[in-house]
Amino acid sequence: MNRRQGFYRVIGRCAAAVTLGMLSQLSASGQGYAVSWGQPKAATVGESHARGMADVIRSQAQANYVNAEALGSVQDAQTKYLNNRALATETYLAKRRMWDDYRQKKQDDSHAKLTAYMQQGKMAPISSSELYPDTGAITWPLILTQEKYAKTRQGIEQAFAKRATTGSLSTEEFMKTSLALNEWRRSLASVGAPFSPTDVREAAQLLNRLDKTLKADFQ
Repeated sequence: MNRRQGFYRVIGRCAAAVTLGMLSQLSASGQGYAVSWGQPKAATVGESHARGMADVIRSQAQANYVNAEALGSVQDAQTKYLNNRALATETYLAKRRMWDDYRQKKQDDSHAKLTAYMQQGKMAPISSSELYPDTGAITWPLILTQEKYAKTRQGIEQAFAKRATTGSLSTEEFMKTSLALNEWRRSLASVGAPFSPTDVREAAQLLNRLDKTLKADFQ
């Protein structure tokens, strides 16, 4: 029981005390009251007024008590509503933070993978043992010396030999040679036994370095 409820109960008890006091005074004055087999009835006008006043006070106290109960229920409901709103807001913010953290982690992972890929994709310049600067002669790995590549290999050797003599190729010659190198590199994907994946990868890297060497002349 809260303080408001206790207050109105005290008022009700006071009303009862007032009634008893007034009845006592009436009895002392000789006015008394009559009793029937039903409800007690006032014997005098004064007693009737006293009973009526006590009923009014008691009814008001009861009404105040009921109103206090209702007000307390409304306040409890409002408090629960505000608490639920606060909990819902906290839950939403927590989920939002979890989603933001997840998205940030995905972005960081993607960035790390991209950085690793780019680092892995960096190629060292072609060495003099692979491409002789003075003559343009190319040292081919075994996988690229197959007879089926003879025509492509011959055209690339002629282009690098001319580059060694003149210093560079024409734009048309560069584009033709670069295209041949890239098509040759892509065709290695279908190479199988007796060559290993390592043989294929090293051959593709050589073709990439040759192409990069030509592109450096036009940068």
